[in-house]
Amino acid sequence: MMLTPAEFFGAGKQPPGVHPTVRIHPTVRIDCGELTIGAGGVIGEGCRIEGARVEIGRDLWMDASARIGGGSCRDPQAFLKAGDWLHVGKGAELNQARGITIGDECGIGVGSGLYSHGAYLDELAGF
Repeated sequence: MMLTPAEFFGAGKQPPGVHPTVRIHPTVRIDCGELTIGAGGVIGEGCRIEGARVEIGRDLWMDASARIGGGSCRDPQAFLKAGDWLHVGKGAELNQARGITIGDECGIGVGSGLYSHGAYLDELAGF
């Protein structure tokens, strides 16, 4: 069951592994096995962070309704490792099913998706 940080950790408390200066909107949903987020970040309204392992440097910006997670995000090989100053635009999705590594100063645009695996159409259906 996913809970907001306030419901699970208590009002004014941060999830384990999240720097105390990270601002988390009350509607955020976090469900991670291992989570690390560095100092100074902002996680906006309606964001979701899910997965087996998520490691993000300092000054994260996640705009409204952005998502880290998705299908297979709990697989043993699933991870997100991002450097400092990651910007995840409004409604963007990072699906780390087979692992994603992102360096410093990277932006994922509004409504964009980054997927580390493919979804293949059925050959028997003519694709």
